[in-house]
Amino acid sequence: MNLQRPETILLSPRGERQGEGRDARLRGVPFGRHARRGMVMIVTLIVTFALAAMVLVLCRSMSVEMQASDWSKDGRTILGACRFSRTDRYSTCLVPVPGVDDARESMVRVIASDPRRNLHNQRFSPDQRWIAFLAHDLSYASTSTVYVAPTEGGAWRAITEGTWFDDKPRWSPDGRVLYFVSNRAGITNVWGRRFDAAAGTPVGEVFPVTSFHAPQFRLTPRTVQMDIAITATDLLLPMTESRSDIWMLDRIDR
Repeated sequence: MNLQRPETILLSPRGERQGEGRDARLRGVPFGRHARRGMVMIVTLIVTFALAAMVLVLCRSMSVEMQASDWSKDGRTILGACRFSRTDRYSTCLVPVPGVDDARESMVRVIASDPRRNLHNQRFSPDQRWIAFLAHDLSYASTSTVYVAPTEGGAWRAITEGTWFDDKPRWSPDGRVLYFVSNRAGITNVWGRRFDAAAGTPVGEVFPVTSFHAPQFRLTPRTVQMDIAITATDLLLPMTESRSDIWMLDRIDR
């Protein structure tokens, strides 16, 4: 496998080596390889093992494109959106990570799919039992729906109503709240909904988390490109600041 060939494009690295020797560990998925052959987009998911200084190919299908978005806690599964042709919608998919000595390539497993809607922004719940994702119909670009589905596959649970554009579903550290960005109040803010992990159902109604209404400080309007992060004590958000001043000139006739 030659990653320096001109028809190969390397994405920006998402992982890096941390430490040396037996203390070396991974952080994220190092990179994906997108190669063009005619009209087919090919993706190769690759994990670099710092300890062994080797490259492990996870999936080298001739017809699969995958956008990795999360990694299981045990490091054995990569989660993301995939499609098998350029005309397909993106599905929610899992790719198992084989052992270092396993030369077999992993098979992409489709957990959820929809012939009309793209599924994006997949995230494992903290207990790894559930996957949150976004369903977006391009025919109705101004609306989307946040869903939760079992990691092993099964019925989807709607977290939002599909009336507004909801994006970036993110779990609280204890898995009891699912946060997301929404324009449901006319201005983009963070909202949340409680979730019963045992029953796999939403609890109560959607509630506001932030209330940015003044034009000076707001969430960035680039909702698709932005991201948010949740910790046990903090909510990390990309903000924009806008301000202006009115000036009056004296003696303009001189």
